[in-house]
Amino acid sequence: MSLVQVNTLPSLSGVASGSRFTLQAPVGRRSYQKIGFDIAGTLTKANVENIEVLVAGLPVQQWKALTDLEKVSSYYGYNVDPTAEFCIPFYKRFLTSASEASIFNYGTSDVPTLQIRGDLGTQASLTGLTAYSLETTVADDNGEPSFNGNALGVFEKVRNFTYSASGAGTLDIDNIPREAFLNAIHLFPAADVITNVEVFVDNVKVWDASKERMTEVCTGSGRTVAAGDYHIDFLLNNALGSQLTLAGTSDFRLRITHSGTISLTAYAQYLTDFATA
Repeated sequence: MSLVQVNTLPSLSGVASGSRFTLQAPVGRRSYQKIGFDIAGTLTKANVENIEVLVAGLPVQQWKALTDLEKVSSYYGYNVDPTAEFCIPFYKRFLTSASEASIFNYGTSDVPTLQIRGDLGTQASLTGLTAYSLETTVADDNGEPSFNGNALGVFEKVRNFTYSASGAGTLDIDNIPREAFLNAIHLFPAADVITNVEVFVDNVKVWDASKERMTEVCTGSGRTVAAGDYHIDFLLNNALGSQLTLAGTSDFRLRITHSGTISLTAYAQYLTDFATA
């Protein structure tokens, strides 16, 4: 059994315009479902960049922009508050099995540190940030917090990459790392020019969808697709086991057809463990 708690986290450092904020989250026999930040004053979210989640000093989630993090959160159905807060969710609420959703919690019994940091950019009216957590403490048979039950285990890793090409045509991408399991890739172009995406693994096509077809199948699985964005989602059945397996492959590539000059940020979400992160 497990106990769900909402906790106030320690004060952040570096909360000022043009500064880099850092949260040192407590570790131990506790598992984080999400970490949120309450905003005092007004936060210009578009100026917040380079958000990282670090475990033992190693970045395991890297978001180029807060607005991108919130677009991915909105896609999966998480509430995004435009003014009062921003959050980094770990628990995968869209999975139909609670036990599968909780696999993605960040347990900390076996790690020395958990940090979140990011660049605030220019902030004219921000007066403070207060961090809080939604946590699940897994108990052992004696009702005590379990070491193994609150260990990091497998979790979701997020990396981002940028690409560009001039004019209309096709953009082949073959340098996205081939980690064991790929949950999804989110493509955020600066302009709405993506018309079709194909995905190949060792020359076998595993995805071929126009923007319209992608929107249809993703919304049919409960996702929210914003205009201009494109999502390659291998968890459309809302259950684990359907991720794209890349372990042992020799080639993995995307072929993006675009109607005009394209500049995009791609976010790859992997199911991994700390040994390979």
